[in-house]
Amino acid sequence: MDFLSIPEFYFRILVLIFYANAKCCVNHDGVVTGVNSYLMGKKISLDVKSICEVFKLEDEGLDDENALGHVLSGSVTALNAQDRILHLMVSWWLRPSGGKYSTIRQVDDFWIRCFRERKRPNLARIMFAEIVYLVQHCHTTLVTSFTYGTTLSYFFLQKDIDCSHDFPTPLTDPIGERSLARGKFHYFNGRWLRLSKLPSEAVAQLENPQGEQVPQAPPPPPQPSMDALMTFLNEQFTGLRTDMASGFTTIDTRFTSLETRMTNVENRLTSLEGGHNSMNISLSTFHDEWRNSMRNDDPIMDEDEDDEDGDDDA
Repeated sequence: MDFLSIPEFYFRILVLIFYANAKCCVNHDGVVTGVNSYLMGKKISLDVKSICEVFKLEDEGLDDENALGHVLSGSVTALNAQDRILHLMVSWWLRPSGGKYSTIRQVDDFWIRCFRERKRPNLARIMFAEIVYLVQHCHTTLVTSFTYGTTLSYFFLQKDIDCSHDFPTPLTDPIGERSLARGKFHYFNGRWLRLSKLPSEAVAQLENPQGEQVPQAPPPPPQPSMDALMTFLNEQFTGLRTDMASGFTTIDTRFTSLETRMTNVENRLTSLEGGHNSMNISLSTFHDEWRNSMRNDDPIMDEDEDDEDGDDDA
């Protein structure tokens, strides 16, 4: 079965787009026979047959998760090591729970009992039914967890969907010995047992490995004296005064440079005013010279001026 060997990562954005664009295909009897969606401009169809082909599953076995009734419930602390591993496999891979790994759901009970009683569940039809449920409800209600992200991501790759534009998000917490350790299981004499089931010598060995003495906590560091504190504060204030003096010196230099620039501007304005006065004098001189030259060259202007003088005498 290829289902348990698929890569442990998923394309988050592509999974969301798949569910957002997904539509259910219904036959004449009102039964959903497939799901169609669009990814990266390409149509993608998903049904029980395609799931079986991609993940090498067989379309047979129990597909009703209520067929065996319900026995187990409550917290996973009631499970032994074997059932704890089975519960992690079910809640992580076979029937993703969306983060609820500390409680036993009804579907968890169904799968654990299938393993115990050697009954074959129809994973392909159960998976398809869960995806159909999410497609039918994600457009009308708030869905906080889209399950089968790694499964759908592997399905996209097998259907030649271009996934290069979405960054693969890895599963950061794989199932292993650390999972059992977090579940308060300890390995002793070839078996994983809870702390309450361990013999006394094993408990003593866990509490004090290799029989070594438990090291004492180091003493607290000594508190600084008042003299040391005052010395430290004086050093800080001295550095602050030096920095402030350097800053004021820089400001004075900049103001001196600004005053020099203002003086240069005033000198240029004075020079410009002198040039303007010189230009006025030159224009006045040019005007007088022009009138004199016109008088010398035009006798009529001279007679008119003489008549004006005569009239003035009369």
